Parts: sequence; C-alpha cells; structure tokens
Amino acid sequence: MFSKIKENFSGFKILDGTNFSDTCEYRPGLKALEELNVISPFKDNQIEKKDIVNFLNKEKKTNLISLSATCLATRINFNIDIEKSILKKIELCESFLESQGIFFSRVRLIDKNSWCLETTEDYYNKLLNINKKSFEKILKTDSVLFAKYKKGRFDPPYLVQSS
Repeated sequence: MFSKIKENFSGFKILDGTNFSDTCEYRPGLKALEELNVISPFKDNQIEKKDIVNFLNKEKKTNLISLSATCLATRINFNIDIEKSILKKIELCESFLESQGIFFSRVRLIDKNSWCLETTEDYYNKLLNINKKSFEKILKTDSVLFAKYKKGRFDPPYLVQSS
C-alpha cells in the first residue's frame, strides 16, 4: 500500500500513524515502512497510543478514536510466508464474524493448516455459538481453535517479555 502511495506522490515525504506502543508487538509492516522511508512521528518521538487517546479525549475529538485495526499480516505466524490467499481467508473470516455481531476478532494462522479464532471476553460466548463448520469451510481446514483474545499471544519468541 505504501509503495503505491510513494509511487503516486513521489517527491513528497510520507507520514503514518504508527505509535511507540506498536514497537512492542509483532508488526511485520514496520519493516516495510522502514524500507520505504515512511516517517512515523509518534513512534520516533516515543508517543504511545494511550497518550494519543488521552489527547483526543481532552480535545473532545473522540470521533477520531477507532478500534485497533492491525495489518492482516500480524495474523500470520512469524515463521509462515505471507501470501495473498491467506490474507483473503483471514479477511473473509473476520468479515463473517462481524456479520455475526462479533466486532472484535483476530483470525490467526498458527501453522500450515491450523487456525485460531480469537475474540474478547464480551464476544466469546457468541463465537462459541457459531457453527465451527462455517469457519472450516472459509479456511479450508478442520483445525480451528477458539480462544479469548490475549494481546501478544502469537508474537515471535524474541518479542515475548518476561514478567
């Protein structure tokens, strides 16, 4: 996406909204931003997401606050090649979940044929009531697990911080 933006706006500096909090998570897109020389002022100035949200609340700009929407590549385990067909399955499955009233979900490819569907505590029981066969059909597998969302669960081992 940023390659296309750079192509259409050559000669301009490109900035994005990556914040410092994003550097503590598995975000494969950060490498692409770096390679394309995209400037991330929040990240570069160590401004975290909570600081941005607090500022927007203070300035009564709450309409600018949105749910976290990470790149679909973050749903693919770090040791698996990213392919368009995989991204399409993730997108279809997450759209299906939204159509079922589950507005926060992550569909993750754990290994070649195993998937994990995560959602928050609020939507977990709703997820359990959806027929697993629906997901197996979209993902073309019979290995689908359901889990409550936990930030960083599938981050690469080098990002896991001891508590």
